[in-house]
Amino acid sequence: MKNIKGFTLIELLVVVLIIGILAAIALPQYQKAVQKSRAYTAVQNVKALAEANRMHKLITGNYTTNIDELDITLKNDKYFNYAIANDVVMHIGAGSSNPAYQIIYFAEWPSFPQYQNKILCRAVKNSSGVKICQNIGRDFGDYAYSNNKVVSFLD
Repeated sequence: MKNIKGFTLIELLVVVLIIGILAAIALPQYQKAVQKSRAYTAVQNVKALAEANRMHKLITGNYTTNIDELDITLKNDKYFNYAIANDVVMHIGAGSSNPAYQIIYFAEWPSFPQYQNKILCRAVKNSSGVKICQNIGRDFGDYAYSNNKVVSFLD
């Protein structure tokens, strides 16, 4: 009888099982890293928008709510929608397409001086966004916002 070399079916099944277990462990970590990276990108974009709006104010005397008036080009971001409001002098928000969290910059907010010139990651308590905010900032505490209990983390 010839000596046939090769793997048995059991050996192949064991290897496939081990690869499946490793993939099941690695996939959640990979997804967490991707979410964290997207949040950091939003933080950097919000900082850039804030700086561009400050420059706009130096030139024109007023902040703008129209991103197109700013001397900045943001890469098309399918994960966040950026908006500028003047309700707190300058309030720039990046709302995630997964509405679990928001990245917000407050220029001046007289009623909440602790937020002035800060980047805030705001997430509804007990939502999936809380973990993302925890990964990108330090705990700043709970407060009520829009009838929801919100936890915030600062950059």
